[in-house]
Amino acid sequence: MSRRLRVILVALLLVIPVVLGGCWSRREIERLAFVQAVAVDKAVEPNKIQLTVELARPSALAATSQGGGSLERAVWQVSATGYNVFDALRNFASQSSRQLFWAHNRLLVFGEDIAREGVEDVLDAFFRDPEMRGSTKVAVCKGDTGANFLQAEVPLERVPSQGVVGIVLNGVEKLSTVVDVDVALFGRALAAEGLEPIAIRAEIIDLVSEDESRGSLERGTISKAPRITGAAVFRGTKLVGWLNKAETRGFNWIKGNTQSSVIVVEKPNERDKFLSVELVRANSKLRTEVVDGKPRVIIQIEAMGNFADRENIFVNPEGIAPSVLSIERQMATVIKNEVEAVIKRAKEFGSDIFGFGEAFHRFHPKAWKQFKEDWNDKGFQELEVKVEVKTMLRRSGLIEL
Repeated sequence: MSRRLRVILVALLLVIPVVLGGCWSRREIERLAFVQAVAVDKAVEPNKIQLTVELARPSALAATSQGGGSLERAVWQVSATGYNVFDALRNFASQSSRQLFWAHNRLLVFGEDIAREGVEDVLDAFFRDPEMRGSTKVAVCKGDTGANFLQAEVPLERVPSQGVVGIVLNGVEKLSTVVDVDVALFGRALAAEGLEPIAIRAEIIDLVSEDESRGSLERGTISKAPRITGAAVFRGTKLVGWLNKAETRGFNWIKGNTQSSVIVVEKPNERDKFLSVELVRANSKLRTEVVDGKPRVIIQIEAMGNFADRENIFVNPEGIAPSVLSIERQMATVIKNEVEAVIKRAKEFGSDIFGFGEAFHRFHPKAWKQFKEDWNDKGFQELEVKVEVKTMLRRSGLIEL
């Protein structure tokens, strides 16, 4: 190899890493505003939407982490309007000194009004944004705007959206009366045949004044707090109704999403006295059939529980506890009633949130071609659903006679 060629190769080896490692598209962190949550509402001006973002305030968060006990709010909420999402986002430039950065966004919340009109255009913009995380939670604020919901604070958290996400996870893990829905899951439901979307149901509640509370709240009086319970039902991209706690747990029984919960049953042979059974395991199976040209679904649910209260249940010499059998039957009745209630409610809304149609599409493709055109309005309405529940109570606390 000639000397000249060696010099050229060495020069290339020195120059190429510099070029490839360049920061031509860099964004300085000091120039970024980290979005923690975003609310979407109808604007006062006709044909416009309002976006409200919750931005982290690094100075306030830093003061807290260093033990300064800052009374500053850890977030700043700012709104902008536009004819669409892109227009509104550009209008934030007139109010914020930093560029919005979406990769840390935890929550997307819609006001009820805009959710009932339809959120297709809004979701399309967020689906296309490469910075938007698929794990961002999707919620609808019942009876209020998303902007007002972002103003509500969780007393134990500096960042409200962080508290909301924590409430969602607690509700899913401990109660199963909440649904955990993110952007990716919502988008999948929209794209699927025979499946309608569902979202987190959010509300704003009034808190007692600071003088009436047990202790002082550092940021001043917190008068509004978020509550997460139940679910929001969509048909396509439009909100059509709400599920209460029991109906939402029924939904989770069907989908196999019940992680833990408490079932309250009446004490055997003791009127108006109740005991709690803690759910420790549950699973469900869905079977579809087409009988004489009509669709049919069989839902099989198995649940196991422990006594949450310390109860002395007496067992006869044969090892049979009639009271335990009574409790197991009551557990099965509660589960079956909740499942049947949510199916009835979903039929009233004309929204197959369970994906029964999707199951027929997968396992009975020929029959599905006949059902799919008017599935929500006819096939789903006429669908026969059989619910089978098997429960078992662990024999903890039993006393042998």
